[in-house]
Amino acid sequence: MHFNNDFISNKTLDISVDLNSKKKGDFKDLKIGFYNTYFELVNAIVIDTDGFQIVENKERDFTEKMFITDENGKHCDFSAYFDGTHFYLNARMYSNKEYFVKTHRADNLLFFNERMSTSILEGKSNMTSDSKRDAYFFDLENAWFYMVTRKNLKPLLSEKYKKLFSNYKRRGSKDIYTVVECMEALFKNEDPSMVKEKLRS
Repeated sequence: MHFNNDFISNKTLDISVDLNSKKKGDFKDLKIGFYNTYFELVNAIVIDTDGFQIVENKERDFTEKMFITDENGKHCDFSAYFDGTHFYLNARMYSNKEYFVKTHRADNLLFFNERMSTSILEGKSNMTSDSKRDAYFFDLENAWFYMVTRKNLKPLLSEKYKKLFSNYKRRGSKDIYTVVECMEALFKNEDPSMVKEKLRS
């Protein structure tokens, strides 16, 4: 699922992509703050803003999220927020939901748990689901969303990381920390380029 201006009915949320403008960086120089577009994200250009309020979600939910509003109490239309540790992606990039989803970074991939529906994905992704809860990741290198699948993880985990793969099969679709544990092991011990290629396939 690629960033696409057609995703969002609210035209103030600019998620257009100019891959030609991308720096050959590793996204280590990112600053705390809001990023309005993918161009600003890959070039570490923070939006200068104030008057916003961040409210943590207190309801029990498999999707980790928080609500960010402006001084008028309206949902902020920035594409992403970085708090120095985690990226929070605006859920309006892939749905009509008004919150920011917390992601967990492994290499240049941002992992999160979400429920996505066919109406959102149809025509914009090779993922097919009907209001399916699962693990997904946003790829900082190409601005695409991908679903984490057992099919993709099996060749990476089933032989050398049997315990991790067993945990993933039991809990991975709902527990993002199980997925993150798998990714940490893979990116620490295996060739990162190979891991990303398998996950994107």
